[in-house]
Amino acid sequence: MCNRAEDRFSTRAQQDLQQLFGPVFTWEGDRERINPTDPLLTVRTTEGGYQATPLRWGLIPPGKTPEDYKRVTTTNARLDTLTSKPTYRSAFLEGRRCIVPMSAFFEPDPSHTPRKGERKRWYRVERPDGRPLLAAGVWERTETPAGVLESVTVVTRAPVGELATVHDRMPALLLSKDLHTWLDGDPQAAIQAAQDSWPDGLLHWALVP
Repeated sequence: MCNRAEDRFSTRAQQDLQQLFGPVFTWEGDRERINPTDPLLTVRTTEGGYQATPLRWGLIPPGKTPEDYKRVTTTNARLDTLTSKPTYRSAFLEGRRCIVPMSAFFEPDPSHTPRKGERKRWYRVERPDGRPLLAAGVWERTETPAGVLESVTVVTRAPVGELATVHDRMPALLLSKDLHTWLDGDPQAAIQAAQDSWPDGLLHWALVP
C-alpha cells in the first residue's frame, strides 16, 4: 500500500459504519487526500463498545518522538513481520489493534515514470458498491515533550488477484465477520484473519483523472 488514503464516506458507508460500531463517529468533512502524519480515522474497542478516534498516521513507538522517525516510514506494517519487528511487536502482541475505515486508498501507476515537473499518476482503489474499506491497524501511545501522542499504522499483506498488477502490497482488509478476531483474538488467529479475510473480486481501481 502507498501512503495515501481517502475518507469521503457516502451516506451508505456512514450507515454501514454506524451499524457495525455504533454511534461513535463524528463526520467532520470529506478528505480526498490523507497523507503520512495526518490524522487517520481509527476504531478501537473500549469497555462495552467502540471508540472512533483520529490518530497520527505513522506509528511512533514508546520512548520515541516524531523527530526520531523523520526519515523512517511507519505508515504501513507488514503482516508477516508484526511479531518480529520491534517497532510494532509490543503493540500487536499486547492487543493494541484497531480498524482503519477508508473510502479508498491510492497506489502510484507502476507503468508511469514522471518526467521532471510532471505529477505522479495514481490508481484509486475502492469498493464499487460504495461500502467502506475496513483495514487492520495497530496503534501505539507514547510520551513526547509535547504530551501524549497516539499513532497508528495500517497493516499490509500480499495483494489479491489482479490488484498485483498495480502494487505488490495492499491493506489487510477485513470483512465484518473477521473484525472481532482481529481486534480481540489471539495473535495467531488475528494474523490468519487479516491474511485470509479479503477475497478477490470486491475491489475496483482506476487511474485518477
